[in-house]
Amino acid sequence: MRITISKFIFAYFCFLTVNAFSEEQPVFTFHLKSAYSKNIKFLGKLPYRFADLVYQLSEGKIKIVVHEPEVKDKNVLSLEKAVSENDIDMAFSGLGYAEKRTPSIELFTSVPFGPYGLEYAGWMFYGGGMELLNKYFNKKNMIVIPAILLPPEASGWFNKRINKKEDLKGLRIRVYGLARSIFEYLGAKPIILPGQEIKEAFINGIIDAAEFSTPAIDEDLQLYDVAKYYYFPGWHQPGTFLFIYLNKDKWQKLPDKYRNIIQLVCRYLVYDEYIRLQDSEKNVIEKLRGKIQIEIWSPKMIQVFYSAWEKIVEENNRIDPEFKKIWLSIMKYRTQYNYWNELNKQFQEPVKETK
Repeated sequence: MRITISKFIFAYFCFLTVNAFSEEQPVFTFHLKSAYSKNIKFLGKLPYRFADLVYQLSEGKIKIVVHEPEVKDKNVLSLEKAVSENDIDMAFSGLGYAEKRTPSIELFTSVPFGPYGLEYAGWMFYGGGMELLNKYFNKKNMIVIPAILLPPEASGWFNKRINKKEDLKGLRIRVYGLARSIFEYLGAKPIILPGQEIKEAFINGIIDAAEFSTPAIDEDLQLYDVAKYYYFPGWHQPGTFLFIYLNKDKWQKLPDKYRNIIQLVCRYLVYDEYIRLQDSEKNVIEKLRGKIQIEIWSPKMIQVFYSAWEKIVEENNRIDPEFKKIWLSIMKYRTQYNYWNELNKQFQEPVKETK
């Protein structure tokens, strides 16, 4: 007998909360605005998965109506403001959109040069990340919950090869999160754009380069039609969290069991979407190899980016106590995590082709 994942979660949740739904409860309806259009794989469809699972697990008691961004939606980069001010109930977006120019808070969405994937998740859920995150957002009348974790991204789409630091001077690049500071430090001109506007920006000459996400997500943007080179590795975002924002006042009106459902679904999606993305990358990158010139950053350029990042961290630690506190929390966790990895290195042999 085939058991779907959603049914398994439902059974597991019921096991943990016996008789949780025995009494009559009102139906809670929430409107969720997404930063990503539905035609973008994974990111665009995640709010619908979230809404469907929450609906199933609450036995129809929580209805979430998903609203996609409109064409050239000017508010898509500031959805957290709408949630904070009670204009919408929920949003799905990234902190690199929400907290533009707040480096300390952008540490929660992606960190150049690490942490990676599940290491990042370990810090977020068990290393103090969630507590630090919501300590900040509670002051803004919001609850923020990680809803997806992305594997390492591609480094971006470029219309020229980047062989030396000087090649970055004046480069107009769409870029997300703390990587903006690195490109700016190196003389480029970072631009923030929603994913659905990147291709048109290339066509109209607004940008010369852009990073967006992993190959499995990038494929839907069809940037291979407008760029010449696709760079790896994604040093700027080796792991990326995107979040569900909830209005704190409305969150507090929910019974605890419904809050538990939302948190459970978000945690499940973090895990499941990560695995699904990892599985998709191997097939997508093979397809993209026939459409775009794939380039690998030289060790020299990786060092250029890393040296710039070190300077930025040093400066932010000096001027921003909040940044320093979060940064030290991440680095403490990474030190412990790396030691564990070192202990297990002996059996980490390369995969050999089977005959």
